[in-house]
Amino acid sequence: MRVPEIVILGRPNAGKSTLFNRLIRRRDAVMHSQPGVTRDRKTARYALDADRTARLVDTGGLFPEFEDAFSAKIERQARIALDAADLALFVVDASAISGLDHELAALIRKSNTPVILVANKIDRLRAASLPGDVYELGFAEIAAVSAEHGLQCDELRAHIAELLGGHEESDQSAEQADISFALIGRPNVGKSSLMNALLARERAITSPVAGTTRDSIDDYFSYNDIVFRAIDTAGLRHKARVRDDLEFYSTVRAHRSIEEADVNVLLIEEENLLTDQDKKIIDAVAEAGRGLVFALSKWDLAENKSSKRIAEIKEKIRFQLPELSWVPLCTTSARNAHGLKNLLDTVITVAAGLDKSIETAELNRFVEHELRTKAPSKRGRQLKIYYAVQTGKKPPAFTFFVNNALLSTPQYIQYIRNTLRKIYAFTGVPLAVTLRDKKE
Repeated sequence: MRVPEIVILGRPNAGKSTLFNRLIRRRDAVMHSQPGVTRDRKTARYALDADRTARLVDTGGLFPEFEDAFSAKIERQARIALDAADLALFVVDASAISGLDHELAALIRKSNTPVILVANKIDRLRAASLPGDVYELGFAEIAAVSAEHGLQCDELRAHIAELLGGHEESDQSAEQADISFALIGRPNVGKSSLMNALLARERAITSPVAGTTRDSIDDYFSYNDIVFRAIDTAGLRHKARVRDDLEFYSTVRAHRSIEEADVNVLLIEEENLLTDQDKKIIDAVAEAGRGLVFALSKWDLAENKSSKRIAEIKEKIRFQLPELSWVPLCTTSARNAHGLKNLLDTVITVAAGLDKSIETAELNRFVEHELRTKAPSKRGRQLKIYYAVQTGKKPPAFTFFVNNALLSTPQYIQYIRNTLRKIYAFTGVPLAVTLRDKKE
């Protein structure tokens, strides 16, 4: 059964993202005093009541007359959301109704979507009642709230549940992803374009301007009977180049998306494969213990697309970061959909590796045949591995019980990881390996 959708609309800086966060009871959307912070549609699960859920959609500020290219694209995203919605929350600043609000009201009334006029920021009103110009907008359903302070938001929630009462219990599995992956990387590397190509529709706003995406957005799609959750993130800059607090919060959201995803797809470009910033992003993925795939973006622009050239690029990456030789590389193009199936197949393989279990008996055969003869020694004492157990998944973690862990070396631990990957096909998967002294 279809999950009902609730879309939040309004002019810039009316408090839409603040209301979005208040309704879902967590700080999810980026909020800022600067108008126009929200550009793409942002969605979240919203509890209508104990038995029903809906999808809540935050949109960018609407401009009836486009002031720039971004405004046109923001308007298009908002209109798409309105057309698909079962209920619209038209947010206005009750303390300052403008001509723009009246223009937007006329646009919204042209749709067949039921509307609640949300008169926000009532904490700024001097009088106890709403000003007359709120009613002049012409909507029968009105809710007076302060999203910032939570005033009368519970009443709004009850009103929403009542208006959506015709929707039966929704399918709780409608947005349960089998695999989630995040598109990450530097600004303007092609993440939003790839997101749209994977979804086969315009979901994220794209532009040659670096920093177009300001918040992480997600959506769901199916491939080979697997439900994916794809997350588009803001471009991650070097910390010293983060210019203001808005960009700082966008960076925080991107890092949170890295942690939420099962697999992270790092988009890189042929001309500048792995920058220092890419390496910092890789460190964040490793710290989160998530899977990693390299996606060579904009492959349609490459002059040499031969398999030999791809092998050269892989070798160059291995030379730059030999410790990441286990990360698979895919070539992709959002423009002509090149490599999208291969990318998804690779994400499936990596996600399966994250959840893989190896039985203790098999691990101990691995110790016997692959590790014991190559154990290091120091000052005449040799490291002895008694047995091993898998102690975790996502990422896979292994503990090796030894006579003295101090006899090991970083190189030997890396050898253990590499051999585990080779024998058990842990492609794109970080492995946690711990040596622990066995108590006699």
